[in-house]
Amino acid sequence: MIKKLLKLLKIPILFFSTEMGDRKSSSWLLMIFAFLLVVFIFWSSFFEIEQVVSGEAKVQTNTNLQTVQHMEGGIVSKIHIKTGDLVSTNQPLITLSEVQSSSDYQTSRGEYLSNMGKLTRLEAEFSGVSSIDFPAYLK
Repeated sequence: MIKKLLKLLKIPILFFSTEMGDRKSSSWLLMIFAFLLVVFIFWSSFFEIEQVVSGEAKVQTNTNLQTVQHMEGGIVSKIHIKTGDLVSTNQPLITLSEVQSSSDYQTSRGEYLSNMGKLTRLEAEFSGVSSIDFPAYLK
């Protein structure tokens, strides 16, 4: 009944076999699975996944537990302490990489300068001036 329905819908029976002894569909499925496994292993050996992981830590003092967090997250470039070290007030525990914050700053600065240029152009257009005199920081 299922084979007749699949033939009417013109769906290949290859993957919908109901017979246990159908070696053709089993071998096809095995070959497809093996191919996908080889492709995945090849891909995973040549490509690296990079991601930023934000986390929370608890610092245990003699009196109580304190939570240490960074507001924006980031990549830890150096850890200044080890387990069991005594820590004093204002002692740096870790150093965060400046790559992300520098990149964010450059992006925001570019948007700011672009918007200031647009504002200068619109003000000149509104005033009816034939040439635009951009501020020195935009040149």
